[in-house]
Amino acid sequence: MKNKKLEKYHFEEIVLILLILATDLSNYDENNLELFGEDIEGRIESLFTKEFLNSLDKKYGFDDKIIFKLEELKLIVINLYESNWIKKLTYTNIEIDKIKIKSISILKDLKISYVEPEKFAESHLNIEW
Repeated sequence: MKNKKLEKYHFEEIVLILLILATDLSNYDENNLELFGEDIEGRIESLFTKEFLNSLDKKYGFDDKIIFKLEELKLIVINLYESNWIKKLTYTNIEIDKIKIKSISILKDLKISYVEPEKFAESHLNIEW
């Protein structure tokens, strides 16, 4: 039972990261950006791997195509890492647009409708141990 709850939590973490990356972050304040950065940094490296995604229950919908897209997205995001890297996501350029388009595409593949990241986090990401 505990594994199912943990898997659901990890799935919701993945969705939150995708929602953040699909969002126009230019309207968010410094505090929100910092929190979003914390949600992504460190977690994307471990969650967006073929090994981890293949370990999740198939009901979450991670097939080879989606896993490949997630791994590609992870590499693009990691390449942004440096001091205050999350602020780069507030800009408009080809690289940032690519991140948003890939994130939206993966959400569609997973049949997940867009929700503001803050609202998603408030209503999800709770584990009842």
